[in-house]
Amino acid sequence: LIVGSLLFASGLLLTALTTKVWQAIMTYGVVSGIGGSMIYTPSVSNVLFYFHKRRALAVCISQAGPWIGSLILVPSSQSILTKFGWRAVCLFQGGLCFFMVVMSALYRPRPHDPNVAIIRPTAKQIVVEALRTCRRLRYMLWVSLVGVHFFSFHVTFVHLLRHAECKLDIEGGKASLLLTYLNISAAISSVVYGVLCQRVANRIVLLQSQFIIGGLADLLFPLYTTYSHLVGFSIFMGISGSFLAVMIVIPQDLVGPKDVVNATGILCFITSITSAVGSPAAGWIYDTTGSYNASFCLAGGLSSAAGLLLFVDFRFHQENSSRRTVTFESPENVVEIYETSV
Repeated sequence: LIVGSLLFASGLLLTALTTKVWQAIMTYGVVSGIGGSMIYTPSVSNVLFYFHKRRALAVCISQAGPWIGSLILVPSSQSILTKFGWRAVCLFQGGLCFFMVVMSALYRPRPHDPNVAIIRPTAKQIVVEALRTCRRLRYMLWVSLVGVHFFSFHVTFVHLLRHAECKLDIEGGKASLLLTYLNISAAISSVVYGVLCQRVANRIVLLQSQFIIGGLADLLFPLYTTYSHLVGFSIFMGISGSFLAVMIVIPQDLVGPKDVVNATGILCFITSITSAVGSPAAGWIYDTTGSYNASFCLAGGLSSAAGLLLFVDFRFHQENSSRRTVTFESPENVVEIYETSV
């Protein structure tokens, strides 16, 4: 976490010094990208291990954090961009990211019984475990469908503000508020879905609802002709965006507690690839068609299809919702036995 925070902040600061596109790709895309991955996966895994009884709620509350942070970051960055330019934004965000180094140092390993042996897996064992997880066809199908939604979800962030400013002649500051509404909606929805995750046995149904809500909102995008319409669209996309919280809870349901870390890593890997492709694809569609509607309609179709396909072979048996004793390995590889609901 600390190393990742340093890389992420350094990448942003170096981006402010770039003069060519390829340099920005290396500093922002590669350096900050690697740093971000080193932050996200361990932070999510730590929450998974810290909580037992209300793990789903804890994860969803933690995933509301980025949305809450964006409430401050988006308008402040927009203001700095308007007054001082994009380099100042990179310096501002890079400076803020150094605070993550301090926050990362506050993470504490869970206490464990000194009488329980700590088993450190070798690199070969880690690779074997990851490959074994990849052979779970049901899980990989689910990851693929989540990846499809990730591809579509980024269309909103690429095109929404430009559409508001260029097509509807909405002033830049007012247009940036659309992302604020989206962030508020996503933060609240993350907590609400966290509560539902504690009560609903088949959590994939919750994920389906988020995919379909986002898909329908995108498909109706050509009908949004006023600022009020875009505000409503942003709110619904925020509800859909809370899938980021629910998707972290589901791997344990599909692969069990023992393999949840490997499964989460594979999930992050696949979704990172589709996210990387989604943004430039959205830009290419606009350059080709000259219309933002085409990008949103394509995104809506893909998200809706992913939501509907989740119905295929994802019905849990009644016994899956019962509580049973399982063996679990903590981040320190301490084997623990406890009651869990999967």
